[in-house]
Amino acid sequence: MGGGLGKTTGWIHRTSLKNRAVEMVAGVTYRKVDDAGLHITVGDKDMTIPADTVVLCAGQDPQRALQAELLAAGCTVHLIGGADKAAELDAKRAIKQGTELALGLDLRPAAAPDAKAALASPAASMPAAVAQSLQQWHAMLASGDLAELGSLLHPKVVFHSPMAHTPYPGAMVVGLILTTVFKVFEDFAYHRECVSSDGLSITLEFSARVGDKQLKGVDLIRFDAAGKMVDFEVMVRPMSALQALGDEMGKRLAPYLAAYQAGKAQGTGSRT
Repeated sequence: MGGGLGKTTGWIHRTSLKNRAVEMVAGVTYRKVDDAGLHITVGDKDMTIPADTVVLCAGQDPQRALQAELLAAGCTVHLIGGADKAAELDAKRAIKQGTELALGLDLRPAAAPDAKAALASPAASMPAAVAQSLQQWHAMLASGDLAELGSLLHPKVVFHSPMAHTPYPGAMVVGLILTTVFKVFEDFAYHRECVSSDGLSITLEFSARVGDKQLKGVDLIRFDAAGKMVDFEVMVRPMSALQALGDEMGKRLAPYLAAYQAGKAQGTGSRT
């Protein structure tokens, strides 16, 4: 216990528990709860703790089903509090997010709609095919199902990694990278969105977590007129989180990318 306690106050809480004869056991594996009590394994030793009350601290997961529906309908959505990050019940963070969001909203009365106002809307400035693909991308991430990702990728799409200088071309390898990144990220959420004047380039600000490392980043996505992704670049900060992301991606993708680079080198050699 105590993994989330403050560095300067954690020892106070532990001492208080110890003074109240609370036994703290590390390295525990929980096996089951029945009428006899709580069954655990400590190291290689099985134990049963007689108990008539067991309190489970099981954590929680963010519920974002409504986000996907609203995004698919073309609405602007802001995630705060537990919907943004449910890893801990942090009321102070939720209140701070809500206050900053409220201060940033433009609550002035809306002017009468006209042609220029319509063009100011990000969705209105995109070609219909791009807007549809972007909505599909948001819906995939919100549902956690990237099975149809290939339908959004141009056969010659290029991926620019924040960890590698050389880009990765081709729908197959880009699909593999994006699918793996999504599996590595926890508590992933998009926030702000910017659209280029031609409506084909989209910048999406996001936050996520890799292990205990919090990160912020942007996805820079370029579409063609048919709504296919032709260029996908990712930037991430801070450096510690980027290193954690690189380590985890390396573990999962090393065999595939090594084979890809070897095949690429052989192809280059045969042409020369």
